[in-house]
Formats: sequence, structure tokens, C-alpha cells
Amino acid sequence: MLQVQLQSQNPVYLDMAFECQNGQLLALVGPSGSGKTSALRAIAGLLPVASGQIFIGDRTWLDTEKNIFVPSTQRSVGMVFQNYALFPHLTAYQNIQLALPSHLSQEYVESLLRDMGLMDLHKRYPHELSGGQRQRVALARAFARQPQVLLLDEAFSAVDHPTRKILYEELIKLRQRIEIPIVMVTHDLREARLLSDNMCILDQGKSLQQATPAHIFSSPRNERVAQLVGLSDIFSGTFFKKDHLKSPQGLQTAHLQWGQGIHSVVLEINDKGRLPNHTEVKWVISGEFVDLSLTKKLEVNSFTASVSKILQLGDVSSLTLSLDLPFSQMMHLEISTWMVRDLALVEGKTIHLSLDPVGIHIMPVYSDPSVKIAQKKLREKPIQIGAVLLVAGQGSRLGGIPKSLMKIDGVTLLERHIQTLRAFVTQAPIVVTGFYADSLQEHLKHQQVQMVHNQAPETGQSSSVRLGLETLYHTNPNLDVILMMLGDQPYLNEADIRQLIENFKVRQSGQFLLPMVTGKRGNPVLLSGMALKKIIENGPERTVRQYMDQHPEEVIHWESANHHYIFDIDSFDDVIDFENKTGIKIDLPTKQE
Repeated sequence: MLQVQLQSQNPVYLDMAFECQNGQLLALVGPSGSGKTSALRAIAGLLPVASGQIFIGDRTWLDTEKNIFVPSTQRSVGMVFQNYALFPHLTAYQNIQLALPSHLSQEYVESLLRDMGLMDLHKRYPHELSGGQRQRVALARAFARQPQVLLLDEAFSAVDHPTRKILYEELIKLRQRIEIPIVMVTHDLREARLLSDNMCILDQGKSLQQATPAHIFSSPRNERVAQLVGLSDIFSGTFFKKDHLKSPQGLQTAHLQWGQGIHSVVLEINDKGRLPNHTEVKWVISGEFVDLSLTKKLEVNSFTASVSKILQLGDVSSLTLSLDLPFSQMMHLEISTWMVRDLALVEGKTIHLSLDPVGIHIMPVYSDPSVKIAQKKLREKPIQIGAVLLVAGQGSRLGGIPKSLMKIDGVTLLERHIQTLRAFVTQAPIVVTGFYADSLQEHLKHQQVQMVHNQAPETGQSSSVRLGLETLYHTNPNLDVILMMLGDQPYLNEADIRQLIENFKVRQSGQFLLPMVTGKRGNPVLLSGMALKKIIENGPERTVRQYMDQHPEEVIHWESANHHYIFDIDSFDDVIDFENKTGIKIDLPTKQE
């Protein structure tokens, strides 16, 4: 077995580890500059590395800790290059013979010539051979050495497709005769899937994932791996655990919220028990787990779609579907051209699809295992959370009404927001009133909150924020996180708030976090207890906005596609927009004098 671990900064950056069993073929796959060829050169002893280990069976070729380095001339390696690297003055037979170890007879050369279909060409020189024939000679020469490991560097990329298929067959034949580790570098994902027992995905000198091709394509470790293996549909969602519910196969099930809030659908998936509740994830599904039908099926994860585009590529067709969801979403599939004909698919036709829960693979937004462990510790660390809910505004653009008393499904925004905050805070939320204090106090009298009144709300929101933070600080100066929330954001829910808090917990620096959506600042805003202490101790005139503007290095802008953070109801147009998008009517409170 070949075992490789490499770390280096110069001449190229490498931080990778992979292994290949005897008789198996490992494909190193990645974009240009990912370190594929450098890895082969390091195995062959042609590239020095600062730190690492290379073991082949019971032999050590490299162990920097023990100061072991076997020079390339003493490593039993066969290499095949894209440009063949044959000696032009030698015949095919002589090129192969040159690599033959002294203990082997000429009969071995002849057997390789037969296996590679070169017996009739053995007297020809390289310039008298086609590209495919030259590459077969190069492959036979590599095996003639009876190497302990075979390295293929884009060995089949310079020949046409029919010749490439022939070379694949010859390689498979030789593998059956000589069971050694084979490491192949390729850009061609189809080639990697066809020939390799395992794939190792490389990117910028790092190894991201090693597994069978089927496993990598159906269960990529993270979003970057999914991109590198050509998965065009990488969706976003939020993972929710389900207690004591199992699938028909006996697997623990969970929910995946696809989209945001009311602009979302809930998918059923299998829970592998690795992610905490409310985790923000990316997810993919391999095409074999998507069922297409002309009739609607009563199955989980079933949707209707319209065929947007069909591109026929021989026996395979590329299908683009526009899904009928509460949000705009396209899905791309590769299916057989026979299936396109069988379903009579044409552009504009309605089709029904079902997503098998087994095939839905979710990936947390972090990728590095060390980051995962560190973030897990931060997420699980108990913290004290306080909240300030601002409901002091006049609502003048709505004719003078308390906006937080608007009702959706019979419940005021004020009640919704308090209920959401109580899922996270460790003490009663501070509710800052201003205009319409009497009406708001009537609604708050049965809520477990602390209400404070801004005597001069006309001076602006900054004074209400300051009042709420002062009250919170004097109530508990030891808070870890403070959440500042507006009372007129109808879409905000627990999942939205949890994502903000989780991102604040795992931040590497900064004292403030605010969501940014399509370049717009959103709400709520989170700040640390340390920042709150500085703002309060800087005097009664210091506002949060002033502090953030003077210390931009302490402000984290968290990029999100979630429009819940930037939508508030400030005008009648906003009310109409909400009702049109959701089909839910907003009941406005009566105008206040």
C-alpha cells in the first residue's frame, strides 16, 4: 500500500494526505494549480518537501522526522506522461527493453507488447507511431520496470476518444496482472469515475476528500468539493432535528428547511446524528435519487416543475427544470435521452419529481475538521444573552399607527417577536416604547418583559437604542451577547435569529455582527457585552451607530441571501408587497391620536 502525507510552502504549497491500496487506482482530481502533478513528483522523489512521509509497503521513501529520503534513482516508480517521453532514436521494442530490470528476460517485453497490441509495431520508431500507439509504448515501458507504484500524469488526455477507450482497456488488463498502487492525475471527471477505485479531491495544494467516486459524487464533504466534482446545484437550507421519528428503513429522520421562513419548503431527510439543531447547511442531491414522472405521486419531497431547457448530448440529455416553489429555483439533471423520449419531454411541459430522502446530502457551512471542532466548542459554550426590542416609532408613513401591533394570523408582531426572543434570552427582554405607549403597555402587561419608555421618541431611534441598552446593562452588566431588534419585521423567525447568534458565537474577531443582504444593512444587530460596556462608559451621548462608525474594524458584515433581515413594514406599499407574496392578510391597528 502507498501512503502519502506532504506539507510544504516552497516551491509550491502542499498540505495533503492520501493512500492507495495494492491493485487499486487512485485518481487525483482538481483544477489547475491544485498540486496534482506536484504530488506525483514528490512520490517519485523529484520534488523536495519540507515535511512529510511516503511509505510503500514496508519501505520508507520519505520521513522528514527521521531524516529519511530515498533518492529518485532508488525508488521503484513507473511514470507515464502526457507527452509520452519516449526516446526518439529507439524503436518501440527498445524503449520498453531499456526499462527492463536485469533479472527479467526478453520474453517479458514480448508479453507486454502482446498485451498492448504492439507486436506488429515493435520495430517502429516513435515518429512512425500514432499518438495512441506511442502512449501504449509508454505504458508498457512503465510496467516493464515492475515498479512498486505506477504514476500516470494526464496520460490519456492527448489522444482522441476512441483511442482513449482502447488505452483504458489495456490499462485494466495490465492491472489484473500486476497488483501495485496506481496514482493517476486527471482533469476528466468521467475518466476518474470510470477507472478509479478511489478519488482524492485536491484544491490549492490541499486534499479535501478521499473516497470512492460514488461516495464523493453523492456525499461531498463540503461545498467546495461539490463544486470541484461538477455538481451545479448546491442549495442552501437549515437543518432541524425531529425527535423519535424514523423512516421506513428504520433511519432517524430530520427536516431540512429549503428557503427562508414563509418563502420555504420543508424536506424530509435522514439524520446521521452529526449536526446540532438549527444548523445552516448547503445540500446536494445526486441525479439517481431524483424520480421524474408524468403523474403526481403522494410521496415526501414531491414537487411540480416546468421543463425550461433540454440539451441533447448523444445518449445523455441535460435537463433544466423550473421548480414550482414559493421562491425562484432551477434544478439541473442529466438523464438518458431514451428517458426524454419516453416521457415525451419538451420545453414548457409540466413534470413531477420526487427527491429521495436517502439521497439528500447536507453539508455544514464549515469544512476544515479543526474548524468544525473549534466551532462545536464555541457553539456549545453557555452564554448569557440579552435583547432590546424597539417599538417606539410613530408609523407616520402608515398614517400614524403602532406598527408592532399589526396582526398576522391574529397575532401581533409584538407578540411574535417576544416569543421568538424568549427562545434565546437568559433574562427578560427590554421593550422600549415611545409613541403609543399606553396601547403597547396594554399588550405587554401579561408578557414577561421589562418595559421602558422613551420620553422623547421624536429625537430618533438612537435615543431609544441608548435607553434600552442602558437599562439592560444596569440590569445585568455581565451579558455575553446583546440582540437589538426592530418591532416591524414580519418575516423574522427563530431560525433567522439562531443563525445570527451561531455566527456571532464562532466569529474570529469583532464585537458587532450585522447581516448584509444584496449590499443592504439588515437587522437585528448583535453586539458583545464588551462593546456594550464601552458604549455605556463613554457617556450618555455616545450612540451605537457612532461607536460602529468610529470602530469599523470591530464590525462583522455577515453576508446572507435571507431577505427576512432587510424587510420591514414601513408603508402601505410594504403591506401590499407582503400580502401579495404570502397570500396572508395583515390587519392594521386603528389610527392613534
